[in-house]
Formats: sequence, C-alpha cells, structure tokens
Amino acid sequence: MIISLALTSEITTLTMRMQLRFFLRALTFLYILPFISHAQISNRYGTIVDIGSRSGIPYVSIGIKGKALGTVADSTGKFKLLLDNTVAPSDSVIFMRVGYHTLGKTISELKDSPWAITMEASSVLLNEVSIKASKQTIETYGRTPASIYLTPKAYMRVPRTSDVSGLEQATILDINNQILLKEVDFLLIRNNFANLKYRINLYSVKNDLPDKIIPTKDIIFETSETRGWKKIDLEDYNIVLKNYKKVAVSVQLLDAKLKDDDVNKTLLLVPSYPSPFKKSFFREKSESEWTPLKNTFLYINFQAYKLKD
Repeated sequence: MIISLALTSEITTLTMRMQLRFFLRALTFLYILPFISHAQISNRYGTIVDIGSRSGIPYVSIGIKGKALGTVADSTGKFKLLLDNTVAPSDSVIFMRVGYHTLGKTISELKDSPWAITMEASSVLLNEVSIKASKQTIETYGRTPASIYLTPKAYMRVPRTSDVSGLEQATILDINNQILLKEVDFLLIRNNFANLKYRINLYSVKNDLPDKIIPTKDIIFETSETRGWKKIDLEDYNIVLKNYKKVAVSVQLLDAKLKDDDVNKTLLLVPSYPSPFKKSFFREKSESEWTPLKNTFLYINFQAYKLKD
C-alpha cells in the first residue's frame, strides 16, 4: 500500500511537471508570437497624390533609408512596398521624385495599409535659358561603343520574387563648367525582358560617389528593344549643367515585363568596359547605399553642347 501511494505520488508529480512545462511553453509561444508576426515579410500598399490637384504622381521612388528595400510607384501613383524583419518602427520611408519636395515618414507614422501619401510640387529646377545662339561644337562625355565589355555579378541575376523596380546603375563623368545636354546613350545586352521602362537621373558628386539628385525634368522612357544601344534625345528638356566639374549619370529601372517563366530574371542591364582608372556604381533601391564596382566604366555617355561663358 505504501509502495502504491508512493508510485501514485510520483506519477502525480511527473504529470504536474509535464503540465507546467506545457504551460510555460505555451506562455512563451504567446509571448513571442507578436515578434514572429513582426519578423514575417509583409506588403504595404498605397497611393501617392499631388497635394494640390489630388491626382496620382507617377514613378515616385520609394525606399527605406539605408536598406535595400523599396519600389517605384506605377503610372497612377499606386505602389506595393515589401517589408521584412530588418525594418524597425523608427526606420524612415523616403518618397522622392524630381519636381517634388522629398518626403520622409517613419514606419510608425505610416502604420498599416493603405498608405495615403501626399507630395508637394517644387519650383526648384534648373533654370531654362535661351541658348540657341550660344551652341558650339558637340562634345561626348563617357564611354563610347567598343567590342569589349564586363558583366559584374552584382546585377546579373535577381530571383523572380524580387521587386526589380528601383534598381540603379551609375557612372561619374568629367565635364566642362557649362554644357547643354543633347542626348544620352547607353548599352543594353542579354536580358530576359520583353519590355523595360527606365529613368535617367543626374547627381552631383561628393567623396567620389553619386550624392544629391540634380533637379531637372523627369527623363522617363520605355523600350521593347531590350538589346543594343539606346539613344534618348534630350533637346526638348533644355538641361544646362553649370558649375559642375563632375556629374553622376544613372539608369534607373522603373518597370520590367518578363518574356517567359524562367526561374530567374536576368538583370544584366548596362555592361561595363574594363578600365583600371574608372569605377561604376550599383544599388538595388533608391535609398540603399551605392556599391562601387572598381575597374569598370559603365557604357553610358552623353553628347552635349559646350556653352560660352
């Protein structure tokens, strides 16, 4: 009888311990559940409109400051932004487009979808001037056609699940003090897209890196010919660069449509020419850090009129 009671007591104690362990595990799971949910990848949706007209603003660059996360709004101002567990409530979402004041909002300010974003137009653009009488010889700045090119792995292939919009390549060009841009040319090779939409951006240069965007008219174009040299006529934009010794010229991908259902997207956009004295730059999103690619000279150039002082 004593043995039976002792055995019963031991079983009861063991059962209580198991129940306690189960309770503690359940409590722990309930405690970490919000963090697990937070760590999951999630999408945020929204629309960006002009504060005055209330119409959608097309192709606004959207990025998490300092992170390779972001996207580009579509032609109506609508967007879908992918967030992951690296994003904190204090992180800033930057909305940027030429012709508008750059807007920054923290994740905690924006809260849940849908995000309703308003942006205010800016009057700060490069001065348009009458320069027809001052045009002189056309000069070329940058890398012209050649038979040799490099294909850095940094931007060759991106998984199909990735949002490729916002991907940007740049090169730094030495220029004269005052020029009028005539056209910009760049090379596309070996990609898996049926249609591409791009934006040409101009940046000032600081510490040998692209720095602040130079305010010009938005230069956006679309092509279904996804190979070969692309020529963008800039005559109608009337862009005068004055008092710049160097500028960074970039090609930013806004949208892309695949040709087929390949597992990967071939994202070789603008190849480089091997050069020991040059370097090109690459970044995945508009607010991520620029990655220098040494000994490479991106196949981008522009033709310009050198203007009289």
